[in-house]
Amino acid sequence: MFLTIGGKRMAIRLVRLGTPRAPDEGLRIGTVRRPPRGVRKEDYASLDFVA
Repeated sequence: MFLTIGGKRMAIRLVRLGTPRAPDEGLRIGTVRRPPRGVRKEDYASLDFVA
């Protein structure tokens, strides 16, 4: 899968959370559907979670 930003083409690879990194992987950006259990809604912003 590729993404083009500003005329530059970058490869995107989808990986499962907790899998080992590939030797040539580079930057890994993670997303989650929900914050971890135990995080109160009032604390989302202060802990950098998005509600």
